[in-house]
Amino acid sequence: MAVDAILRLCGPEPCLIAVGNGTFRTGFNLASKHECFKTHFAKKARALGHVVVLVDEYLTSTMCPSCAAHDVPSRVAKPTRRSCVCLECGRWINRDSVGAQNIALIAERWMTDQTRPLPLERPPQALSL
Repeated sequence: MAVDAILRLCGPEPCLIAVGNGTFRTGFNLASKHECFKTHFAKKARALGHVVVLVDEYLTSTMCPSCAAHDVPSRVAKPTRRSCVCLECGRWINRDSVGAQNIALIAERWMTDQTRPLPLERPPQALSL
């Protein structure tokens, strides 16, 4: 029911759906409910013609989405359990919205120019000899 309700929000036209690619396991090394939902949701969305993009979640919950959109690195502080504040621009934002907005920003940037916003990039891996 939840998958159908979310997909109804997209409407009949194909749309881009960005999903975090984090993996969560149970203590018994089984897929979590989150992982099962994500797999089922992606399969059903693709069957309806939507484009589903899996996004690497690196730094998505720690960077301000407003600043990242302008390629300004700025971490958020978490003064309360559900709220964050940007140390650069001073914007207050819900903790869950930080990750969701950054995942959407990454997907949008990837679709336009195949890059990731600079503040949300992974550092290059050092070569080990």
